[in-house]
Amino acid sequence: MIKRIVLLFLFFLYFSFPLFAQEELPLISDISLINSNTSGLNPPAKLMIGVDMERDAYYKLSDKENTIKGGLFKRGLNIISIEADDLFQKSGSRIYFLDFKANDLMLRKEIEIDIQLDSHEIVKKTDDKRENQEFELSMFIGDKLILTSKKLPQITPSVKLEFPPWPDTYKPHNPIERVNSPLNSFSIFDAVGVAYDLIKKLVSKKSEEKEVNPIQMQKQMKATFLRKNSEGASEEVRAVITLKTRDLKIPF
Repeated sequence: MIKRIVLLFLFFLYFSFPLFAQEELPLISDISLINSNTSGLNPPAKLMIGVDMERDAYYKLSDKENTIKGGLFKRGLNIISIEADDLFQKSGSRIYFLDFKANDLMLRKEIEIDIQLDSHEIVKKTDDKRENQEFELSMFIGDKLILTSKKLPQITPSVKLEFPPWPDTYKPHNPIERVNSPLNSFSIFDAVGVAYDLIKKLVSKKSEEKEVNPIQMQKQMKATFLRKNSEGASEEVRAVITLKTRDLKIPF
């Protein structure tokens, strides 16, 4: 009797393990936007999405009509890109779907990318233009007009160059006399040591900058770009990009 109970328990545990694994073992830890430099003359051509996986799984990215891409996500951070050519034309949301499969476990995530645009026309500051004032020059002898001519003033910008005073030791036709004689000689070994210390500091500074600048994942970020409005004037557009996710049931 005890053997039968043990066998039934093992049988139940074997077939119900995928259900427990689906609930207890997480597959995805985070899905967010990758923060990048999204400011420039043109709207972003692509949006980068980071998917942080707890274990390996196959994925498929699609929209409401077509499959966009698919492949294998490895454990850790994975980055996928979405074409954004038509996402910044007007405010609104776009829906995508991410399907995952790891052994018998299948999940579906809905990804909503919401973009809100705010634009204002750029007022260009122009330099004050001097009016081309015309004047007339006339020559009379008594009351009789002999000659007349129209002239435009020629405005020549005034340029004033100021040079610092020459040093007392400067002699254009003689060698420069150096008062401090130790400066005329140096040790090659000291120069090599100074150069080595300088290179060492530069390398350590670059490594510190790389460590301080990791990949940033966030649910919302901003972008700024320029475009022409319907009247042909340039305007600056500020976009707020928000990513939202929710779990969906997989249709069978």
